[in-house]
Amino acid sequence: MLAADAVLRRRIAAVLDYDRLSVAAEGADIARLVATAVAARARALVVAVPRVEQAVDVLYEARDAGFEGHLVAVAPRGGARAVRAALREGIDAVVWEDQTEVALPLAVRGAGVGLAVIPRDAGERLEPPPLSHREREVLALAADGASNQQIARRLMISLSTVKTHLSASFAKLGVGGRSEALAALADEQSALLPGHGAGHR
Repeated sequence: MLAADAVLRRRIAAVLDYDRLSVAAEGADIARLVATAVAARARALVVAVPRVEQAVDVLYEARDAGFEGHLVAVAPRGGARAVRAALREGIDAVVWEDQTEVALPLAVRGAGVGLAVIPRDAGERLEPPPLSHREREVLALAADGASNQQIARRLMISLSTVKTHLSASFAKLGVGGRSEALAALADEQSALLPGHGAGHR
């Protein structure tokens, strides 16, 4: 179990111990912990990270060292997009830090039987609502660098309609602006391409 914060590390160890899940090693040194996990043939590695995305880096390092078990991330509450990306990269479970006592044992056991375990609030947004045809058109033009005025002229719609479509798209994608929306769409598209997904860098 990897956690830089000693208090959180003790908390996680206590939760796992209480639920009769043995901890082979704990600490903040990833190389040592992964080596111990590989030697002990641990079935799961629990990592406490400041952001869900950082668990993916730990997963890569663990896989490079020969760890073949499951990876469960404990992190402060974050966005569904980060959870989606982590699952695609091979993270087996995500537990919000404030739900550690209740959810962590279930997540470790669930991951152990092949389930992807995520917080409900992240699952509700795991798949973003579909964008309308017009919203996709507006975002495609925005991706090509067109201004709102240029988009309005090109699609023969009003400037306020362009802004409405962009705002609706941002809300559906769970992002705050144009650059985040474009990154989300690129992320979504890359997940559909061959060679992307669990275990790939």
